[in-house]
Amino acid sequence: MLKNTKTYGVILGVILFIALMVGITYAYITWQSSNTNLKVESECFTINYVKGQNISNSKMYVINEDNFLSDDQITIIDGMELTTISLEIDEECNVDGTGKIILTTNTLSTAFITGNSVGALKYKLVEYSSTDYPSVTTTDLNGEVFTVVAEGAITASGSSDVISMELTSGNKKEYMFIFYLDEVLAQNDVASASFYGTISAEVAQKY
Repeated sequence: MLKNTKTYGVILGVILFIALMVGITYAYITWQSSNTNLKVESECFTINYVKGQNISNSKMYVINEDNFLSDDQITIIDGMELTTISLEIDEECNVDGTGKIILTTNTLSTAFITGNSVGALKYKLVEYSSTDYPSVTTTDLNGEVFTVVAEGAITASGSSDVISMELTSGNKKEYMFIFYLDEVLAQNDVASASFYGTISAEVAQKY
């Protein structure tokens, strides 16, 4: 298999400020990126790539996983933060490919690396349909259940592959990222902690 690789850069950034108030821990999250739709052609290797919505001035509360996780199922509840990413090979191109989604952590407070709150900042990745769920907010999706296809805890700087997938022309892959703070693992040292990262995608054509 030969590869013609296209890497799509930063699609969103996040800054997470965490504070303690009246015994309730919450976080401010801001997704910083302009809306981006990319189409790049090479021998009819056209990738349609769309980032999710920005999130500004919102609060992410510490939440108990017992309230929303059951085996590989996750229920959307208040306190989470959501964004999406989708990619596909244009249906006019009769080619197949492989893709992957990459999470890069640029800045992470020591509370999540060596402190008492290691592992508290988590994410789940689920497949979803923008046709069925045109609005991706915790209000509109409250109570909806999705199957987790990838997950992790943000505990170090650097890049890691979140998920890899097979791509066929015209078959769109749509994913939703769910970020939250685990109530069991989050301790007082998360006060004023920060996180900045990016999500990107890479697609390789199969000849």
